Amino acid sequence: MQSIVVAALYKFAKLPDYRELQRGINDGKIQLIGIEPSLGKGPQNLAITKNGKYLLCANMPGKNLAVFSIDSNTGKLKSVGKPAEIQSPSCIMIHN
Repeated sequence: MQSIVVAALYKFAKLPDYRELQRGINDGKIQLIGIEPSLGKGPQNLAITKNGKYLLCANMPGKNLAVFSIDSNTGKLKSVGKPAEIQSPSCIMIHN
């Protein structure tokens, strides 16, 4: 089972651009919160909902899509249930 790194994803959602993420890692302002199983084989793509409450993980070789809630205080992830079976998910797009 593959894993996803929580810290950078949670913090990244709150930063204006990718360069800010890299600076935060380099200067120690962004720290590891935790590592969670992706609930499938080969996490291919991740997306955070616009409201910042959920992270979606497409596990392409595992043929599923996992959904995690994001704790607004800690940034930790918690699975919201069994991953949905989807044939080879490779990209997640969230529309308004």
